[in-house]
Amino acid sequence: FLVDAILQDAANVCEENEITFHAEAYIPEDINLSDIDIVRVFSNLITNSLEAASIVPESSDRYIEIKSFTNHNWVTTIITNSFIGELNTQENKFKTTKEDKYIHGFGLGIVTDIIEGLGGVIQIDANTKKKIFQVKISAMRKS
Repeated sequence: FLVDAILQDAANVCEENEITFHAEAYIPEDINLSDIDIVRVFSNLITNSLEAASIVPESSDRYIEIKSFTNHNWVTTIITNSFIGELNTQENKFKTTKEDKYIHGFGLGIVTDIIEGLGGVIQIDANTKKKIFQVKISAMRKS
């Protein structure tokens, strides 16, 4: 229910900002994440996607796609979005492009800490030429 509520909110924001939105996400109840961790992970990742896609100049190029699948003891979610093709990185870490860096730019770090702290994996791929940003998280199911 939590992920469904977050995705519905994202769909509404996408509609308001002329962002194509497609989500096929199933997160089983036996995922090794608490409710608060689910909210923190998905809220941060989707907020980042919304912010990145919303500043793409052409509305026809704005999109967010979310899909998930299970494989044995793992649940994988892939969030792909358009972005302007410019990255702000420092020491191989993504940094916020917002002015107030003291209160922004913590989302990916929070997600990484949660996922890796529970034995999961996070993979980030940014293709600046194709202007595609993708975050893939894999979390274990409870045994």
